[in-house]
Amino acid sequence: MVDGTTIRLLSSEIVLLGVLAFLFLAGTFVRRAHGWWPVFTALAFAALLAIYGFVDRRFADFQISDSQGIVLNGPLVVDLFGLLLRQFALVIGLLLALLCWRRHEEELTSERMGMIVALVIGLLIVARANDLVLMFVGLETVSIPTYVLMFLGRRDRGSAESTMKYFFLSVFSSALVLYGFSFLFGLGGSTQLVGAGGIQEGVARAVAGSPASPLVPLALILLLGGLGFKITAVPFHFYAPDVYQGTTNSNAGLLSVAPKIAGFLALIRVYVAIVPERYDLGWQLPLGIAVLTMTLGNVCALWQRDLRRMLAYSSIAHSGYMLMGIASTVAAARSGGIAAVIFYLIAYSLTSLAVFGAFAFLESQDRPLQRLEDLSGLGKSNPLVATAIAVSMFSFAGIPILAGFWGKFGLFTSVLQAAQGAQGNASWFLFLAIAGAVNAAIAAAYYLRLISTMYFQEARGNLPLGGGLGPFATMLASTILIVGIGLFPGITMQRARLADESLPQPSSGTRMRAEHPPAQPGFQDLSRADEGSR
Repeated sequence: MVDGTTIRLLSSEIVLLGVLAFLFLAGTFVRRAHGWWPVFTALAFAALLAIYGFVDRRFADFQISDSQGIVLNGPLVVDLFGLLLRQFALVIGLLLALLCWRRHEEELTSERMGMIVALVIGLLIVARANDLVLMFVGLETVSIPTYVLMFLGRRDRGSAESTMKYFFLSVFSSALVLYGFSFLFGLGGSTQLVGAGGIQEGVARAVAGSPASPLVPLALILLLGGLGFKITAVPFHFYAPDVYQGTTNSNAGLLSVAPKIAGFLALIRVYVAIVPERYDLGWQLPLGIAVLTMTLGNVCALWQRDLRRMLAYSSIAHSGYMLMGIASTVAAARSGGIAAVIFYLIAYSLTSLAVFGAFAFLESQDRPLQRLEDLSGLGKSNPLVATAIAVSMFSFAGIPILAGFWGKFGLFTSVLQAAQGAQGNASWFLFLAIAGAVNAAIAAAYYLRLISTMYFQEARGNLPLGGGLGPFATMLASTILIVGIGLFPGITMQRARLADESLPQPSSGTRMRAEHPPAQPGFQDLSRADEGSR
């Protein structure tokens, strides 16, 4: 039921809708394109402070003191999971706005900025949606601006082809998601995921009460299929290498981050919540897809010489790692898999933006950055940018003291915890952990190859550095955050663990979460210094 409280909970989205309307309307009267970037940045920072300081934060104090940690209000759920991911979505929006700040692209500037604001609104909705209809609206509010931003990239034939591929396949994936939602509605007679009585009401309760129904596996497969496209999971990954190669570096950075965040938020909000207890297919599906996804992504990336194709396959592999956390959570809720996925999603997103920000800064209209050989000698010609790229590659590879290392550590820990908690299925999760470790070793090969190209090969000419200040700021800010989170992981781990605990859980059965779960190495022990803040 929508009431005044629901409207107040949507204040964040309403603020950003006002920014969106201003950008679109004022853009029709102002011709000076460059002036829009500082205007948008100022508006976005103002919205960020307003949302955190006056809207979301006042609910955070109540949630922490509340026994259940969640507040349900019709189509919305207010919890620490939504609070953390909404704040992160705003930071990602700011970084994407800077990434798209290109000094040689002066047309349709306000439209570009407006689409980024719309995309952020979609992420905010998905993070807090407690209704299937609202969840679908949020996912489409992420997808539609992505189509427009891809079209506003390069105007050549290759870019148009990649945009059309992404558009038609994305529409197909949306149909799969909607079809899966229709089965859930048929099972539960409601579009609300969790009712006022917690997990005992809503779609989740209806699905848990009819695990033998043939509609349950069908709904789960359709959901994983539709959302698998957004997170580039095998076998729904095939579009990614061609689309990344055909578009610009800034658009590739957008594709590597925004749809993946939306897809995993929807997986956590919908898939994890509705899988019935003691339902083996629920964890078998993501486990099998995780192994296939990270293996295919890493092996195919080894053969790539095109930078964006290589990072496309890398993005596929990282989705496989995060699916490990989804599988471990569905099998054993005490594993800390969701906390690990949150941490890894933050680390991966910042690392991707750092890489593509550096690539966008290095290229120009006259000399695009395309091949691996284009980075030859960058360590000598531009050591700052080379250092940022090297730090990002090390983070992707999971080298210690960087954010990516702690992300992988948390995921592997959750899988081992699931092996202890999954009754009679420990061998499957031990196999998953071994597969993940082997894939991490394979991935290090092509990440280190890129670093060696920058530092140990002779330059083929100086790159023009035509990207401008925006991509450089994205690269620099993201790199600083990667190093900062790596040096002080306890703060982010603590927030991720509290977000995990705030999610609704079954009240009985094998997936029951204890009020105070056992210690999770990497997410409780390392963040103990922050425990007093709860």
